[in-house]
Amino acid sequence: MGENFRRQLRQASFRGAPFNVEGGDDSFGRRTVTHQYPGYDVPFTEDLGKAPARASFQGFLIGEDYIDQAKRLIAVCNQPGAGALVHPWLGASQMICLECRPS
Repeated sequence: MGENFRRQLRQASFRGAPFNVEGGDDSFGRRTVTHQYPGYDVPFTEDLGKAPARASFQGFLIGEDYIDQAKRLIAVCNQPGAGALVHPWLGASQMICLECRPS
């Protein structure tokens, strides 16, 4: 692996299972509903509060024991409820794993 690639990796973990992250997408914002009424040309958008944060990224497992690391990560992703995610640039928070796709 090239040195440049290793410099771009960021350490992360979910429920204590570590992995590396090169990049990803996060989403934040507000929940809204737009009301449209007959006879009125201007709609009204109502703010319903903060939308839940979502983080999506590709993780990498590195090392001779990467298969065991993958099994551990899959096991913690399958546990119910929220767990501690240490995000590489947002820090620690409680998150639920919605999807994990090993390849």
